[in-house]
Amino acid sequence: MMRRAIAAAIAGAVACAPALADTSFELPFGAYKARFATPDTQADLRSYTQSTTMPLRDNAPQSITYAEQPGQPKVRSGNLAFDALFALAITEMKQDSVQAIRDGSYNAGQPIACLCFETGEKWHYVWTRDLSYAASLGLAMLDPQRTRNSLQFKLSGYRGAKPALAAGSEDGLQIVQDTGSGGSWPVSTDRVSWAFGAEQVLKSLPPEERAQFAATALHALRNTIENDRIAAYDPASGLYNGEQSFLDWREQSYAAWISNDLSSMATSQSLSTNVAHYKALTLAAELALEAGDNDDVRRYVLWAADLKIAINDRLWLKDAGMYSSLTAGHFDGAPLHKFDWLGESLAIITGVADAEQAQSILARYPHGPLGAPVIWPQQPGVPAYHNRALWPFVSAYGLRAAAQYGNVAVADAAYASLLQGAALKLSNMENMEWQGGDPSAPAINSRRQLWSVGAFLGMVVQQAFGVTVDSERLNINPFITSRLRREWFTGSEQVELSGLALHGKRLRIKIKLPPAVALEGYYLPTGAKVNGKDIQGPVAWNALADDNLVEVEMGPLVPGRRQITFAGGETASTAPPEPVVQIVPGNPGARLHIAPGANLQGEARYNIYRDGQLIASNITAGDWTDHSTPLASSCYAVETVYPATGTRSHHSQALCPAAEDNNAGPIDSVTVAKDGRYYVQFRYDNHAHQINLGVTNAVYMLHLRDQQGAVAAEGIIQMPHNAPGNGPAWSTPLTAQLKQGSYRLELEPFYNMSGLQSNAAYADAGGAGGARNEAKVQGARLLPAAAAPKPARHGTLQLVEKFTSPQLGNERTLRIYLPPSYGSDTKRRYPVLYMHDGQNLFDPKTASFGTEWNIDEVIDRLLRDGEMDEVIVVGIDNNSDRVAEYTPCCDPKHGGGKLKAYADFVAKTVKPWVDKQYRTKPGRQHTAVMGSSLGGLASIGIAQRYPQVFSMAGGFSSSFWWNNKDALKHPPKRMPVRFYIDAERCMTAWMTAKHSARPC
Repeated sequence: MMRRAIAAAIAGAVACAPALADTSFELPFGAYKARFATPDTQADLRSYTQSTTMPLRDNAPQSITYAEQPGQPKVRSGNLAFDALFALAITEMKQDSVQAIRDGSYNAGQPIACLCFETGEKWHYVWTRDLSYAASLGLAMLDPQRTRNSLQFKLSGYRGAKPALAAGSEDGLQIVQDTGSGGSWPVSTDRVSWAFGAEQVLKSLPPEERAQFAATALHALRNTIENDRIAAYDPASGLYNGEQSFLDWREQSYAAWISNDLSSMATSQSLSTNVAHYKALTLAAELALEAGDNDDVRRYVLWAADLKIAINDRLWLKDAGMYSSLTAGHFDGAPLHKFDWLGESLAIITGVADAEQAQSILARYPHGPLGAPVIWPQQPGVPAYHNRALWPFVSAYGLRAAAQYGNVAVADAAYASLLQGAALKLSNMENMEWQGGDPSAPAINSRRQLWSVGAFLGMVVQQAFGVTVDSERLNINPFITSRLRREWFTGSEQVELSGLALHGKRLRIKIKLPPAVALEGYYLPTGAKVNGKDIQGPVAWNALADDNLVEVEMGPLVPGRRQITFAGGETASTAPPEPVVQIVPGNPGARLHIAPGANLQGEARYNIYRDGQLIASNITAGDWTDHSTPLASSCYAVETVYPATGTRSHHSQALCPAAEDNNAGPIDSVTVAKDGRYYVQFRYDNHAHQINLGVTNAVYMLHLRDQQGAVAAEGIIQMPHNAPGNGPAWSTPLTAQLKQGSYRLELEPFYNMSGLQSNAAYADAGGAGGARNEAKVQGARLLPAAAAPKPARHGTLQLVEKFTSPQLGNERTLRIYLPPSYGSDTKRRYPVLYMHDGQNLFDPKTASFGTEWNIDEVIDRLLRDGEMDEVIVVGIDNNSDRVAEYTPCCDPKHGGGKLKAYADFVAKTVKPWVDKQYRTKPGRQHTAVMGSSLGGLASIGIAQRYPQVFSMAGGFSSSFWWNNKDALKHPPKRMPVRFYIDAERCMTAWMTAKHSARPC
């Protein structure tokens, strides 16, 4: 209700603007107002005065003045506030554009020459994740050279010789992980977020500069990826370890006990960081392909595909309809019912989430009155920062995800959040409190925060005006909702973005708007011109003049998707505290004593996990005994649940009965009593720095040698900073399958961030005094480990190339998905689904526009969730004659007419061959055909011609416009075929694919 009231007030204020002076008007936002004024609305370059009635942080003045600058983009929307806020973001981008950067911990606080972006008013250095997300959202397109310089500043080689165990090139050029939790990398591993920024820079630089940066980027990505694979990759889960990206203030988004056990944080696995690794791998594969390094292409493509599968296997929570933000650390490992908007949005944008998952996330992530909070649910008793806060850059990624899938409600919430935040706070602030928007509530908050600036600029340029670029072409595809039109663009019949310079071309973009309406939805472009000539789709840079007028006309309003979840107040939105759990000694089985955490509010129940698996739920506080004869290796963790809201706490620290009496033994050997799976850990102290700062996480390679001296197991062990007052800590464990006998333990230094040249000027430990990678090791222990989690089962894909069609006189590839049990259950037979456009089904490399259907991943997930039976899928590739083969005769413009021959090919050639080669259920009741766009039209036509072969047909976004909508005018007579017809998705598919030909 609050959002609707604010929206109505904004619309009224804009509509009434002419009643005020021509040069100013007020916008109400609840209890506060923002006012905008300019001396001359007709000036080519305006100056603006912006004021607010909201009390600002740090006693900042409640009025500011700024001006549009020559050579910088500007907007004319008919709304003075919108134009001014864009000018404010450009002004703040220029304020963040510096000749030198500085930080008290580097170069003795003296300036470091760099034509770079600094991070904000309170942060005068370049930080990897801040810069990278800001670049991705908007900065790289508007200033690619400065963004490139900044990204290159976050690369470094080794200070001396290459460490003995490090992978990659001798110079070691790699992405820098900034100082952070436990002494930085690899407790924190989101340095790979650099790839998001680099990708956008590569799309924005002119060719000669792009080639040089591409080589540098590939070099740095290789070294980063290869060393992360050693230090952070967990082969048991298929995920990368490390804390959540940007949610790096432990108490804000982790369990209260995690600050005393950073090793557990180091072995947790988070959604946002793993999606960043996925982006790094896919970008590296693309650059390796350009460089002609086919070995790297194959390796990185395989690693990326496996990682995508692992994210979906391990982090997708069916009951929540969203991804878990993170797993618990070692000894537990369960995905937590904690959620974050950055991770969810990045999973959508990168294609890690399939379409169904994306729509579920957008519909189910809870929103507050001012937009989506960065985490859900909120942490109890924790001040606002990550907790109970909105961050504009995260909202901007949410907007991008919503636009990609046409969710109007979520997109409108993001537009409103970004615009209101900048309007009332007179700056693109770092964050704001999530319920009322108070900028003073968060523990830290900086003006002109770089990623907030990038977020606002990207919102306008890339979403509202729809400008996207790559190295070869320009594309314009605006995402303008009816609410944006009604509330912010109501003062004009067109909006204009001018002064935009991309790839050496100057652009003036005019978007003609339909009349504002009260209905909800978004507008579809109906036509576009460049310099007076009609265009169909993206335009090559070499086809543009030096100065260009781009005109886009917006046409029909489509409803899109409007599913959104609104959170309740603070009580309904706050998680319970994690419980206090102890092992009750002296019992033959495992007995736990569960007590409520501090400040529990209301009735609570408890869920109990053993070795990461839920084994008991809805338990009351008190003693609980595991009556299932647990193994000696079992470890337990407990979470609190508020039954009234369903919100859950973090898990308690995992308790392992076998560890209770297992003190540290000798540091150089362990003895295994019987064959099995074990953890090896070290007791240590690392007081090089505070637990939240520094670059001196102690990182070792542990070798276990048997009595013959052979290496029985090896892997990375971390000993992060620990607080002196808490006593010695336990390292991250090495998990090993060991046979009975004695083993010698050898610790060999790996490397950490202090070993990079960029930290030679760092003021604290591991900096100017020399690299430091050491901890005081006091002992070791061997613990029995639970069995490794069984890997999820997946189907397999087979390619049949050069499959001949006698009916059509050509050949093509068949792509055949075989379900998980096909290879083991050799007597079982399976139904078959035949699908067109086979290139688009399984692999983004072969898919049109790089977007696959994810058919294999979707089926695997639905099978795992028990929502469908196993099925064989036969993907039939299209070819250059696709339009003709998929259509009946004959469209006046496009021709067509080979559908009968194609139907014969599918029914009389493909199906008999598949039935002969594979264990199918050949009957019609077990056979279906499906396709999208023209393939949807073809599926309906094939089922009409062969109802004795196919009992089911699916048409997604079917092209019913074909031949003046003949299929709609002459529907088939009743026949024994079940049809699934989806027409609305056509519009979303068109927007997602970003091409301007006739939709679908």
